[in-house]
Amino acid sequence: MPSFTTTACAAARYTLQVHVEELRAELASVLSRSERRQIEREFRAAQARLAGLTA
Repeated sequence: MPSFTTTACAAARYTLQVHVEELRAELASVLSRSERRQIEREFRAAQARLAGLTA
């Protein structure tokens, strides 16, 4: 049986993966430059957090 921390880490990783994909979809359709910059910042931050969890 997996431990709580293993399950929690897997859930956090999955949540971040979903968030990254949602931000990627938003970037594909955003028209406003200021909104695009904001989403790009969030996208890069989420990717960095995800990389930290998978390392």
